[in-house]
Amino acid sequence: MIEDKEAFLRCRPFAYALMARLFKSEPEEGVVALLSEKATIEAILVAAGGDCRAADALTEMAASAEEAGIERLRSEFTRLFLGPARLPVPPWESVFSTGEPLLFQQATAEVRQAYRAHGFEVGGYPKEADDHLSVELEFLARLGEAIICAWESGDAEAARRMACGYGEFLRTHPCSWFGPFAEQLEAYAEKGTVGRFYPQAAALAALLCRYDQEVSAELVSGAA
Repeated sequence: MIEDKEAFLRCRPFAYALMARLFKSEPEEGVVALLSEKATIEAILVAAGGDCRAADALTEMAASAEEAGIERLRSEFTRLFLGPARLPVPPWESVFSTGEPLLFQQATAEVRQAYRAHGFEVGGYPKEADDHLSVELEFLARLGEAIICAWESGDAEAARRMACGYGEFLRTHPCSWFGPFAEQLEAYAEKGTVGRFYPQAAALAALLCRYDQEVSAELVSGAA
């Protein structure tokens, strides 16, 4: 049960937007600095239902970033998510749903349909695969913000409808593969080729989604 539903609804989009930014492009010093700020830690904790593992992940990410330095983090981002070499753990849902290094599969079409249903369009469409980790996180952030707006304006029906769509998307997409993605990224990092920053970020994203899914039914009933 959510202790403070309003606080959760407000912190949730911030948490997902921050995670999306970390996986979307090379890290920036200002974004990395946010990880150790008190307000960020408090918001992430609320979005994670008070799970102390969320704060632990932020602490380890901040420590890893400080030890590595921004240039090394950028190099790790390139190695993990850009290439040109084969990516060790591809950040697309299609790869995990098919078990093959393939893009633009059924998962891509499904998430694209969900995005369209809520007026969300991916930058680079239709050339970029919509089921990238950062895009799914950004969609959760955007839809979470829309739910808040509908709730604040008194449009209970719109809030309920979006909350239902949100919960369904969360269950069938992020929650189906964020965990395995984080585990594989952790296994790759254990080889010593990259630091702990991105494995911890992936674990945090998975943790946030798991708690979000646990309380999604409560949120839908509360939006009615």
